[in-house]
Amino acid sequence: MTGDIVRAFGIAAAAIVFASLLKQYSPPLSVAVSFAAGIAVFFFALRAGASVFVFLNELAEHTHAQGFACLMKAAAIALISQFAQDTCRESGQAALAGQIEFAGKIGVLAAAAPMFSELAQILLRYLQ
Repeated sequence: MTGDIVRAFGIAAAAIVFASLLKQYSPPLSVAVSFAAGIAVFFFALRAGASVFVFLNELAEHTHAQGFACLMKAAAIALISQFAQDTCRESGQAALAGQIEFAGKIGVLAAAAPMFSELAQILLRYLQ
């Protein structure tokens, strides 16, 4: 687990140096290197977090599964949209990054909608 995080940091550090050198000669290639390193870091982080996912899955089995699933979907959408935003900003596409941010927020709200619905039903039961 710790080894995957160390590898991810190593890849990121090497990519920073390599992308910085490439930026002078080929800015598009520099962005491609940053993007590829970002994907590699993302997958190493997923591998390192596998035990967390197992724990969360066990926790979901002991709690209200629908609400927990909504929270996990919302968290995944937030993480993925943040990665996409950072990639767009790195490549100089600030407007696209803003649109991805907006879409991510809408996605989080949509993923959490069943929880809001359930909360509203609970509140209505208490008010009656």
